[in-house]
Amino acid sequence: MASTCTKLPVMQQVIAPVAHHIPITTDIEFLLDGFSYVGPRNFNREKAFVQSIIRCITLKNQKLRIGVATYGSQAHAHLRFNQHCSLGQALQNINYIPFPDQAGRRVDRALKASLKYFFSGTIRRCFVRHLVVVISGRQTERSSVIFKRLRRLPWQFSRKGVQVYAVLVGKVGAVAREHLRRITYRKRNLYVVRSFKKLFSKVGAITLAIRQQMRKQQIYQHRRCLPDPRKGRGRADDKSKEW
Repeated sequence: MASTCTKLPVMQQVIAPVAHHIPITTDIEFLLDGFSYVGPRNFNREKAFVQSIIRCITLKNQKLRIGVATYGSQAHAHLRFNQHCSLGQALQNINYIPFPDQAGRRVDRALKASLKYFFSGTIRRCFVRHLVVVISGRQTERSSVIFKRLRRLPWQFSRKGVQVYAVLVGKVGAVAREHLRRITYRKRNLYVVRSFKKLFSKVGAITLAIRQQMRKQQIYQHRRCLPDPRKGRGRADDKSKEW
């Protein structure tokens, strides 16, 4: 009597997801108030405020690029994203940024310049973009002009994937405050201090907010690189049905 052998299905082995460390590049631009009324001493406090955030913000598997610009009646870039080889060099270069001493304060021009010179490229999956702007006092232009220039900026920053954090020092005009609230996602990323001496009280809150965004992007990229276990399980189920 011939023996009959039943051919068993070959079950495909499902490979367990492997964790990958996805390098995330974080671009942070700091926009400092260089109006003449600020003064050299308070401007040095602004630079120290920037350096404190940089020292507290580093994470593992993260590449951090720093940009620094000042504004008054016009905006000027002093440190671009690719102008330093290390964070230590960036911190040292910040010390040598001179006080602009400009006769005017136009945050609308400064924000538009940031979009043009720092965030003009397309959004990349492994990039996180942040802008921290310090504003002290009222603008030196009519409210109608400021209103017209600022009302389109929330959409432009959102389209470029830029998270904006605004620190208001002292009394700021109502028009500028209202539109900055929209750019900073209402009140979530809007911080108010009474004087430049109180800037350092917001380092922890801003650092935490930026680190959370960096972490979210890293988790998102991590999930994109994981294989879908349902695909392998589906092929094994199909072969078991044939048997």
